[in-house]
Amino acid sequence: NPDVGLQEHIYGRSAVVRANRGRAQVMRVWARRASGWRLMLYQEVTLVVKSEPPVADGAGISDCENPCKDIPFHPETPSEQEVIASWQVMRAMAHKDADAYAPLIAEEFTATDTHHDRAYSKADRIEQINKQKQSGVQSVPPPLVSARMFDFGDTVMMIAREQRANAKAYFNTRMWVKREGRWQMLFSFNTRIE
Repeated sequence: NPDVGLQEHIYGRSAVVRANRGRAQVMRVWARRASGWRLMLYQEVTLVVKSEPPVADGAGISDCENPCKDIPFHPETPSEQEVIASWQVMRAMAHKDADAYAPLIAEEFTATDTHHDRAYSKADRIEQINKQKQSGVQSVPPPLVSARMFDFGDTVMMIAREQRANAKAYFNTRMWVKREGRWQMLFSFNTRIE
């Protein structure tokens, strides 16, 4: 279908396939097992017609306990533990230091969610962080309600349930790849739970 934007990336024993058509964004994550490739995730996001205004979650709060310091589950493998440590550093510093944030995000990174009218690239996210810093807006990440992780060797996927204050919960799937000894986030893909 010529009007479907198809993107495919293989990362060791996992593959990410996106098929986007207008506001409909679809992601599939595959893992290579002994018996062959297996579908691990199918997730859809419908982008809004017009981006919602940014929410300053925790405005005026300087401390971020969950997810920056503590989370309500225990990662099982050493790779999962390293990924969570990387994510917590990134989340804690994202609103303050774009230079420290940048190496934790892969060049092909995208953030796709039900609050925006388009997917955000790495450059978009860095611009967003710099604007927040200049305006003095502080945004505390929404708490992690629950999560499940999948360790594929060179990549780790986390499917989390998160909830902003006074808002509906959503599923946020993230994946990291290990490059040059450090974990970098490949994507954040979230779907509001209706």
